[in-house]
Amino acid sequence: MSELLTNAARYTTGPLALDLDQNGPCLRITVIDPRSGTVLPDPGTHRPARVGGHGLFIVDRLALCWGTLPNAGGKAVWAELLVPSEQPPPSP
Repeated sequence: MSELLTNAARYTTGPLALDLDQNGPCLRITVIDPRSGTVLPDPGTHRPARVGGHGLFIVDRLALCWGTLPNAGGKAVWAELLVPSEQPPPSP
């Protein structure tokens, strides 16, 4: 969530909305920003020695999937994560 919000703040005039939706074990994080849906986020080439610029690489590695959708006056960037089970592991 932090990476999506940071990217919206860094590359646009800021996030307009944050939505969290859980469907079973899947959590969808959506950040809506005012930047045109035709300007899509691009993780680019990951360079570990570079300072900064790792946000979408991190999202890509941690999320089950992620993408963008056009939104009135901007775009929505979303990522889906697996929510850990709240049940304790079985006793041996």
